[in-house]
Amino acid sequence: MVKHVTVQIPKKLADLVDLLVEDNYQGYRTRAEFVTNAIRRQLDMIKELDGLPE
Repeated sequence: MVKHVTVQIPKKLADLVDLLVEDNYQGYRTRAEFVTNAIRRQLDMIKELDGLPE
């Protein structure tokens, strides 16, 4: 079962993401899909550069 949490981001950021989603930028269909991918990419970069705590 997938569990979800809610985070708050500044409205300006959400508005920019929404513009990209509306244009189907790189195939993104929802704000959640875009934000999830952005977080994953950031975590991958941190893992590569600094490592992640276990």
